[in-house]
Amino acid sequence: MAHRSLVAVGASIAAAALAASVVNAPAHAARPLNSTDPADPRPTLFTGATLGWGSPNHDQAVIPVSAQAGVAAIAAGGSHALALRDGGVIAWGRDWHGQTAVPVDAMSGVDAISAGQCFGFDNPGHSLALKAGRVIAWGYNSAGQTVVPFDAESGVTAIAAGGCHSLAVKAGAVIAWGDNTAGQSTVPADAMAGVTAVAGGILHSLALKDGGVIAWGDNTQGQSTVPADATFNVVAIAAGGWHSMALKADGRVIAWGENGDGQSNVPAEALSGVVSIATAGSYALASKDDGRVIAWGSNFSGATDVPVLAQSQVTYVSASTNVALALRLPTVVITGLRPRATKLVAAGITTGVPLGTTIRPYLKKVARGQSFAAQAPLALSFGDFAEGRFRFRKSGLQATAKYKVYVVIEGSRSNTVTINP
Repeated sequence: MAHRSLVAVGASIAAAALAASVVNAPAHAARPLNSTDPADPRPTLFTGATLGWGSPNHDQAVIPVSAQAGVAAIAAGGSHALALRDGGVIAWGRDWHGQTAVPVDAMSGVDAISAGQCFGFDNPGHSLALKAGRVIAWGYNSAGQTVVPFDAESGVTAIAAGGCHSLAVKAGAVIAWGDNTAGQSTVPADAMAGVTAVAGGILHSLALKDGGVIAWGDNTQGQSTVPADATFNVVAIAAGGWHSMALKADGRVIAWGENGDGQSNVPAEALSGVVSIATAGSYALASKDDGRVIAWGSNFSGATDVPVLAQSQVTYVSASTNVALALRLPTVVITGLRPRATKLVAAGITTGVPLGTTIRPYLKKVARGQSFAAQAPLALSFGDFAEGRFRFRKSGLQATAKYKVYVVIEGSRSNTVTINP
């Protein structure tokens, strides 16, 4: 999209259990600055708050204060959860196997995270982090899933924690280690080049290559039998206990495999406008382009009872058997503008992009020419914004927490703006 001359205000929107259960989608990472990949459903440089709901058994739904703002990525594991903030991993929940004991090396410079879930009465899990192309792993190690192979110590671009196995992508080839009971760590020849993303289930694995899904490992429920509709135009993948999911470029969800609880019966609301997907055990989640979370399948842990806060401004979801997580952009209130009407065309958030930088916000539409009274506080939420490229030419900068807000007001260079997320 061409650069636009703004008459705008830019604002910051940051933002004995089941023995067979699991896991989640590929690692969550903040989308890079100026990403031009239209298939990438992750928000660009936007941070928000972690929401959690579901079973209280492992405290995963009790979000620590440090993960309630400024979070760039989330991951739900068997009995623990992870968040990425300012390049450091935050972990909470049960630590029976060291899965929340974040190593020093994962406290800075981390680009992506993933959390897994293995078999066991306590839903044991392990954690993965990607740092400068190197995989860091900790937690439950029953099958060597946290023993990172030499090949995964450099050049890695994507990661995923499965049941008791781990996956990584390096130079387009999948690397797998850990449990191989059902062949889930035996990478097929067609996943040795051109792969961009991976996802791990309890006993099966998925890879995304040239817009098509590749699956291997256990297929007792048909979870590794990829339907024709998932062989092209796929932009994201997720692996559950014994079922699989894919997100098409047109915002439509496809699911296959086990369907005892309706987890593979995609509801009408998830047939368009979906931007992220997650699945675990016997349920599934999707977040829509209007910020809502949709859930279906088993409600054993209460994870399909979507709370009110997850019905708007959500950009990403993650799931484990016990808990559902969502990344939510906060509502921003702008005050302090001079008493004049200003036309609002667009607004954006960053975490510190230099002036003059072109960014590509992942946002919703705002009506062109919308006006507001400058004296009155202006509340801006996720649904108010538009995706596009905007050049921020002039900024008034004043924000709470770590949010930095670029403000452009045509014809006025002395306004100050206070942001109250």
